[in-house]
Amino acid sequence: MCCSYSMHACLVFTLIFSVSTVYQMLLLTEMDWLAIYIIKR
Repeated sequence: MCCSYSMHACLVFTLIFSVSTVYQMLLLTEMDWLAIYIIKR
């Protein structure tokens, strides 16, 4: 959709979006493990 506007901007946006999504997923997983660790202690 945005690629017709500017290919470079589209690539940068896609990269940032995917990195932030992966980071959020890792953060959620880490918090889940932390909660499990606290509960099991």
